[in-house]
Amino acid sequence: MKPIHKILSVNADRFACGHYRIIWPDQVINSRHENFQINTLEALPTFPSFYEGISKIKVQRPCSSQHIKYFQWLQEIKNKTNLKVIYEVDDIILSEDIPKYNSNKDFFHSQRENIISLMKYFCDEILTPSVILSEYYKDKTGNNNVSVIPNYVPKIWMDRFFSEEKMLDRYTKSKSKPKILFPVSASHFDYKNKNNGLDDFTHITDLITKTVDDFEWIFFTSYPSSLHKLVTEGKIKCYSFQNIYDYPYIIDKIEPNLIVAPLSDSIFNQCKSDIKLKEACSMGIPSIMQDLAPYKKAFLKFKTGSELADLIKLTLKDESSYINYCKEARSFAEDNWLENEENIGKHIACYTKNDSVPLNNLSYY
Repeated sequence: MKPIHKILSVNADRFACGHYRIIWPDQVINSRHENFQINTLEALPTFPSFYEGISKIKVQRPCSSQHIKYFQWLQEIKNKTNLKVIYEVDDIILSEDIPKYNSNKDFFHSQRENIISLMKYFCDEILTPSVILSEYYKDKTGNNNVSVIPNYVPKIWMDRFFSEEKMLDRYTKSKSKPKILFPVSASHFDYKNKNNGLDDFTHITDLITKTVDDFEWIFFTSYPSSLHKLVTEGKIKCYSFQNIYDYPYIIDKIEPNLIVAPLSDSIFNQCKSDIKLKEACSMGIPSIMQDLAPYKKAFLKFKTGSELADLIKLTLKDESSYINYCKEARSFAEDNWLENEENIGKHIACYTKNDSVPLNNLSYY
């Protein structure tokens, strides 16, 4: 009889981060492996009997004084068992390296001391989605037990939307005014002018403004304040966010010809993951990504607005070229489904690895 692996996972949000890092991997493992009992919760239980038989606790982004108290309480249980704690973090949350325009900066500044204490003293391992982010936390915390599991797109979430016929039909319908989509949250924009209006879109807003008659620029779910007038005039479209399970359906309804992901050059953005690339490829939509570390595997990369304009023209120059980019994107997606044994196996390895092996000698990447 196989040993039962009892795990506690705690997600901090119900958005993309919580799903990619906690909810989706746990669901796939539980559905496929009857020797796993992963309890995915949004709270931390504080009655000792709950932890009987649990070998791992994975907590997403703990940062508050209440988290400190919880892990202090948990220490007594850890001292009597082989229980290990994994600190799950998919972004930079140390305030000195969060851009001024990011709306989360002030909150994480108020929690910085707690975050460092939790990473250094209360967890056995830090888990990140990229090598560059893992090195960042090693340097900042002195904790060398930092591992990497990349983000992977669930096939059950995004596999039903692609066909060559659909993409060809879109190309034909939008040939006179191609649809270019920015799937982007409000955290990318300097809405409160804390950075003199400079943010992740500053280097391309001139291009957008000058080409509203040539391209149908579409934002989902936020847009730069400098483009507000064009949005209110209907020259630029913006779609509001509903929920994560409707996300691919809304993109499919928009029918974009291209997806673009701009970023400014900062340590914060260098440490981001590549989910925008993987999601675009999952839907077979050609994408043009900022030329930064997260998108080193992207097929098309730009630095400036003029480079972006050239790549848009290159991708859309004719039907044959465009369909080839679609097929190339979709081919990339096949290796990056969460359900692939190699990919979900990294999460399984994280939960089941032999604790006698030094953590800093293991890698799931």
